[in-house]
Amino acid sequence: MSVNHEFLGDVDATVTPAAGVARKLSDSLDSTWVSYGLGAQFDTSKNLSFYGVLERSSGSDYAEDFKYSVGMPLDVILTFATPSTFHGVAKHAIFAGVQRQRRSAPAEQGAQHLQTFFSDLLKMYRKYPALYANDCGYEGFQWINANDGDRSIYSFVRWSPTGKNNLLFVCNFTPVERPDYMCGVPRKKQYRLILDSSDMKYGGPTEKRQMVYRAKNGECDGQPYRIAYALPAYGVAVFSF
Repeated sequence: MSVNHEFLGDVDATVTPAAGVARKLSDSLDSTWVSYGLGAQFDTSKNLSFYGVLERSSGSDYAEDFKYSVGMPLDVILTFATPSTFHGVAKHAIFAGVQRQRRSAPAEQGAQHLQTFFSDLLKMYRKYPALYANDCGYEGFQWINANDGDRSIYSFVRWSPTGKNNLLFVCNFTPVERPDYMCGVPRKKQYRLILDSSDMKYGGPTEKRQMVYRAKNGECDGQPYRIAYALPAYGVAVFSF
């Protein structure tokens, strides 16, 4: 159980639509509310357990209906060793859980978009060994651009131990679209888009997008080749090559 209080008091803001007149908004955040709940965890073995939590918040202008969450944290320890040498240990925590509470229709839709996004991330992790096979060595990771502080766009490669199905990540950490973005790439190959965070199925605005990008000659980001990609605001794109 916890008691919470907001000390900021009144908050004023001005909102200007893309086409319209600026409007002033104000609200009072000065309130106190109580959060309370009950939880339990059951350990079935050394590395496997289940938990459940039931909680609610109420008081002042803030209220949250009963919600529950259940989950199963599972630790998988992979050990690679020879009779004389211990090569390394990789530990991956796989978290599975569901949470249900009373939501409005837009909130339900947003939750579905988020669930779809995380589901696709987990599928990508299982499908591409580049995301985990070389976690213990430097050969599994390469920066493409780690110095673009002005635009806050960063890119890197996760290398597969087989040399196939390597992954290129491009991340835009600003609300600014980059329709003419160029990204340096290490090989003159086809780069297939396997995840686009602006996809409509994740709640984004993009309905259709080019799926295959052919690298062209020309130095970019210190690499001998480059691809052109319209990078959306706050967008994350993952390519396989």
